[in-house]
Amino acid sequence: MTNIENHVRYMYSALSKSEQIAASYFLTHPDHIFQYPLASLAQMSKTSQGAWVRFCKSIGYDGMKGLKNALFQEISQEKGDEDSPKTQFLDIRQCSSISVTADQVSANSIQAIEATRKLLDQEALEKIIPMIIGANTIGCFGIGASGLVAEDLYSKFLRLGYHVFFSSDVHVCYAYAAITSPKDIAILFSNSGETKEILRIADILKMSGTPSVAVTRHNANNPLSKLTDYVLYTDSTEILKRSGATSSRIAQLYISDILFMAVAGRDYDQIEKKLELSYRGCHPALS
Repeated sequence: MTNIENHVRYMYSALSKSEQIAASYFLTHPDHIFQYPLASLAQMSKTSQGAWVRFCKSIGYDGMKGLKNALFQEISQEKGDEDSPKTQFLDIRQCSSISVTADQVSANSIQAIEATRKLLDQEALEKIIPMIIGANTIGCFGIGASGLVAEDLYSKFLRLGYHVFFSSDVHVCYAYAAITSPKDIAILFSNSGETKEILRIADILKMSGTPSVAVTRHNANNPLSKLTDYVLYTDSTEILKRSGATSSRIAQLYISDILFMAVAGRDYDQIEKKLELSYRGCHPALS
């Protein structure tokens, strides 16, 4: 099974009913998109041509042509690289050996990073980075596994000497969001984009007029992406719920590291001394 088919399975529950009909047909007959025109696919799947186009857009493509090209490229690459290990997503399996488990985790992580890199919005980053550098305070928000990523970014920005906020107490997050202003910026992490606490924080930030950035799963129906000013999409094909936040966390950390490195690189003259001081603070023997 291709990564694209895995991605469709992952996105399936977020699709509309008509899009799910197209998705189900695609998963059952993926080769048909090369063999039949759009009108025939609509007729055979008993849905509309518009549903097929919306399905393609919901999973990240401009339309049927984009889906065909991406699937063709992946199939061609697999055929031309038969001796290489496949990076297909695998969920938790019973009695996996340590070696198989290690390969599985590596493949999942690599796939999440590569898929997220393809979605990277450089134009949005060019706007976000100066806003982070110039903000009075930077708020980092996340719940559960996404909270670990938010805390990681918080600690990184703290080393750079920025005024930055993070709390695992959601009520403290609500209070902080309420007192922010347009001179601040907030970064919200949520893989699903549906975490109710994060959505409430996004609402509060909007009322405060505070610029906000969502780091969330690529999904046309993602609620969080509709509440924030900027969106940095991630992609990871965690098909089943057994594995929880594994490759999705890696994808979020990848975006977190990009933000950190880009900010540090752009503001290096200002933060070089602070990086040295924070390093020495953690290594007293060097002081």
